[in-house]
Amino acid sequence: MRDGLDALDRLALDLSPGNLTLLNLILGFVMFGVAMGITPRDFREVARRPRLVLVGLVGQLVLLPAATVALVALLGPWLTPGVAMGMVLVACCPGGTVSNFMVHLARGNTALSVSLTALSTAGAVLFTPLNFAVWGWVYTRFVLPTADNPFLQTLQVDALEVGRAVLLLLGVPLVLGMSFARFAPALAARLEGPVRVASIGLFAAIVIVAFGKNLDAFVRHIVYLFP
Repeated sequence: MRDGLDALDRLALDLSPGNLTLLNLILGFVMFGVAMGITPRDFREVARRPRLVLVGLVGQLVLLPAATVALVALLGPWLTPGVAMGMVLVACCPGGTVSNFMVHLARGNTALSVSLTALSTAGAVLFTPLNFAVWGWVYTRFVLPTADNPFLQTLQVDALEVGRAVLLLLGVPLVLGMSFARFAPALAARLEGPVRVASIGLFAAIVIVAFGKNLDAFVRHIVYLFP
């Protein structure tokens, strides 16, 4: 059993550039659909209540990675260092388009969610490496039975790549979707439902494609991953 778990740390997945480009296009379309339900007034309301933004950022940047380290400590015997550090890394990453989509589906404060995504992504150049170093050290120091953790490595986040991601995956679809709803409200209202369904279908499709390219690895390790 332990040998199978340890094999997870050496597992390499096929994440081709073509798939990532397709995923980005789909995420842009999803954000466009979300933006059709947002108005400038929604963002003005967020700006009037900065405490909500502060609470959201604290939850994203502090509480989420802290809770993840606590969970990793609780699951300690059933996790390898690589899987544990992978969980910590995911928790240290900023929010994304899918979180905005889920908030939109739940009829939550979508403008607040988009604002948090923009701010946390823009701050990822500093906060993602910093959080990973801090919480990775906490995991290594207080959870691992030894001080040897080859997965605690220095992260570098490309500021230009982050800026490009914010612009292409958030900024452009947001402006286009809000503009479409503003200048063609009747058509936007009719398309909102179909676009929502298409967004769910497209995102499910890219997940299926990604699983398909890594199906053999998934099947070999399902007994360790599923629990």
